[in-house]
Amino acid sequence: MRSVDRVVVFEKIRALEERLDVIDNRLDTLFSSFYCSSESSSSESDYEPCKPTAPEKSVYLVMAKKSRNNRRKTAADKIKKYETERLIKYLREDSKSEGLELDNDFFTKLEEENITGHLFLKLTRQEFREFGMGLRPALELEDYIKKLCE
Repeated sequence: MRSVDRVVVFEKIRALEERLDVIDNRLDTLFSSFYCSSESSSSESDYEPCKPTAPEKSVYLVMAKKSRNNRRKTAADKIKKYETERLIKYLREDSKSEGLELDNDFFTKLEEENITGHLFLKLTRQEFREFGMGLRPALELEDYIKKLCE
């Protein structure tokens, strides 16, 4: 299999994983809200928290534990896995919507230094300055990385 084909396959797998994460998070939300609303009365003034039966409580506790283990992923969690080429593609597409002014010199530097997603998330404004960026773009890029991690 050619390397280009492998990249395409990996990107498709990542896209599917992202979709599965979204579905899993929605199921967790539905499951938890089911036990809190299924036994409540229709009148809000008479509302009392539901008290699930022992088997329901056991199932809920197991599902809650699974939910904590499958916490919602941030953009940074996804970017950490990116190799240099995928990171550059992501930044080229996303930086336009974020208003970042990243030029070709910046992307060339990422390639030369073989900066992966994991390493990119560790970069600071000082390191961006060493890349040849001005202070303002370096600060904006540092803020962008912080937002990705939220």
